[in-house]
Amino acid sequence: MSKTSKSPSTDHDTILELEYKYASETAFQAMEDRHKIVSFFISLTGIVSSVIFGINEFSKGINPTVIAFFSYIGFVIGLLFLMNLVRLRQAWHESIRVMNQIKSYYFQKSVLKDLKDAFLWREETIPKPEKGWTIFFFSVILIALLDSILFAVSLLFFLPGSMVTVYVIGISIFIAQLALYFAMLKWNK
Repeated sequence: MSKTSKSPSTDHDTILELEYKYASETAFQAMEDRHKIVSFFISLTGIVSSVIFGINEFSKGINPTVIAFFSYIGFVIGLLFLMNLVRLRQAWHESIRVMNQIKSYYFQKSVLKDLKDAFLWREETIPKPEKGWTIFFFSVILIALLDSILFAVSLLFFLPGSMVTVYVIGISIFIAQLALYFAMLKWNK
């Protein structure tokens, strides 16, 4: 090795380039994982619903507690999926922060100074993790909606004459899950 060549461990630009690629890949992977989780949850909800309706249809004398149990288990699983979406949003945001921190470094070093206005996102303009009306947020709405329906179904067998109460509790669970999503994303800063 000649004295004029730099070893990979001391080449700052190479290290930053590799770090940027890693952050880019992790941001992409967070988005891919979100798609997989939402698809899996929808499939799982369909399976749980099929089990509930199948038990109800084929076993006329089935204990309603079994149906309520499956609905409640579906609700708990949905809550865990919602937490996964929160973590994926946090992971995506962390990756985007890393990428923009590297861009800021190059802006300060005047390497990209002429291109600074070409980038929409910089450290100070990155969307907040709790930003609403994003694809992540719509996925959370879908999971929270299906999840609150499962919870309401589990209540139907314990509060049979109180449909209004079941609706109010179902809507409250939906709103609580959305509030939990925003609170966890704000809290993680």
